[in-house]
Amino acid sequence: MMLKKVLIVDDEPNVAMMLSESLEALGDDYIFEIANSGLEALEKIQAIHYTVVITDYNMPDLTGLELAEAIRDIAPDTQVVLITGHGTDDIRRTAKQLRVDGYLDKPFSIKQIRAVVQHAIDQTRQAKTTPPPKQQGLDTAAYEKLKILQSYTGAQSVLLITSTGYPVAEIGHTDKLDVTTVATLVAANFLAAAELARMLDSDVSIFKSSYYEGDNYNIYSYDVNKQFLLVVIFDARSKPGVVWFYTKQAAAELSPMLVDQTKQFKWKAEDDVADTLEADLNDLLGL
Repeated sequence: MMLKKVLIVDDEPNVAMMLSESLEALGDDYIFEIANSGLEALEKIQAIHYTVVITDYNMPDLTGLELAEAIRDIAPDTQVVLITGHGTDDIRRTAKQLRVDGYLDKPFSIKQIRAVVQHAIDQTRQAKTTPPPKQQGLDTAAYEKLKILQSYTGAQSVLLITSTGYPVAEIGHTDKLDVTTVATLVAANFLAAAELARMLDSDVSIFKSSYYEGDNYNIYSYDVNKQFLLVVIFDARSKPGVVWFYTKQAAAELSPMLVDQTKQFKWKAEDDVADTLEADLNDLLGL
């Protein structure tokens, strides 16, 4: 029997305890824990994987929606149920955008909350039948480093690609992202930087990173070991310095892990890299 951990988040301890006791009727394979603030919940979620998080909307430190957004970055497969006594169209619209898995307006019955939580559990079971995130044979320890990087930076997605533009691993929300195109363009950008360095009579390229700043999202890319590149896509409201710090740290830790893995991927000879990227870009531009 696989235990299902449920975290109940409410700044009113009596309410949280009442919900926990009411939901115990779901069965012995459930474990219920309580957090009395959004920040306390975040600490728990970073340390423990929860199947479902039930959160109140109106809390002093983080709103339920802000907590749901953080959960989507830290633990994308965790189901989130939002409870609110201040339901508005804007809240419902934002909850839908964040893919909140359950929504309840107060007052509600015990039967309703049990049904919503059970539905969220069922959604988790269905998700397990879908393919896992792509990691193309990447070593588990290296893959975990990418997950940690996403968690620490709060990035929408983290990609590991080869210097020739071949996607190796994807973490986070990439369902609406053309990963192949992003990988090709990032690799082409680094290749262009190397060409610039050679034009300036530099024997060794001094370009280690690139940064794109957009209205909604920023993209930070970092050279791991001249064979792999880290690509971090994050919200424009996030602090770039935090992303840069943790990305560089992750690159240093990943570099020795990736030394023995280059043969697993579809490497091109170094002299063919420019031709490969040029062909990919021509395809993308319709040339």
